[in-house]
Amino acid sequence: MRTVKKTFAAICFMIMIFTPFAAHAVTELPIPTSEDGVNTTTLELSTDQDNYQTGDIIKFTIKMEGVDPVDIYMTVNFPNGSFASYSTSLMPDNESLIIPLATNFPLADFSGEYTLPLPVIPIWPEGSSEIWMVFVKAGKNPMMSVNWLAEDMVTFSVDQADDVDPLLNLEDKTFTAPIGEMGTIEITFGKATVEDGTISGSVAGAIVLTGPMGIPYEREVTGTYSYMDETLTIHLEGEEDFFIDISLAINEDGTLTGTYETIDGKNGDIELALPAEKPDN
Repeated sequence: MRTVKKTFAAICFMIMIFTPFAAHAVTELPIPTSEDGVNTTTLELSTDQDNYQTGDIIKFTIKMEGVDPVDIYMTVNFPNGSFASYSTSLMPDNESLIIPLATNFPLADFSGEYTLPLPVIPIWPEGSSEIWMVFVKAGKNPMMSVNWLAEDMVTFSVDQADDVDPLLNLEDKTFTAPIGEMGTIEITFGKATVEDGTISGSVAGAIVLTGPMGIPYEREVTGTYSYMDETLTIHLEGEEDFFIDISLAINEDGTLTGTYETIDGKNGDIELALPAEKPDN
């Protein structure tokens, strides 16, 4: 519990003191060199595993000691040769830029060991990656290695496994749901494929609309579905340039709830219920 409280306090402090710093576009990170003088700053990084899959949480441990305030830089080097900087969101969301995770960080007040949760996001390239952290003299240029007080790196691999389970086993299942006063929609999900952390496939079905005089008529629709970042998106098209977009969140009780919108601006809430799994014979 003490470690958790210390970790939370350190993260909150990083966020509070974070200030914009000039971003540095680089093509190659500098190689550290030693400098004269006594330096008591130390940094050691580690992870709980060597291999992760998309959606896993990296338990990223930092051991740090020192007395001088520092600017903290944290980057990830991807297997495709690109890199990104971490921000206070604890996400690598600053591609090809060197920006600080925190500035003027009072290292003397927070020396110790901390564990941060780092999510492996769906767009993370498959293969071996490296997370690199550097402590730079507060306010100094991070591109000059003489300003570095400590640095360390950890290496791990990410597997975009081809055998990821299809999204809640939607393949070949048919769903029916009301769409407001328009009528009802019935769709069947096609075979799922997995690529770069996104699950996608085809969808086919029909919308039963209520026409003039209350007479129903059916409009066939086809399209695609994709699942990424815990959101299921469905795009369906029909004749006469008709389309309907559906965005759904998957709930713990097995329902899919969200919203729909048609080409003519009709919109509303929608809910699909997952069919019960048949017991194995």
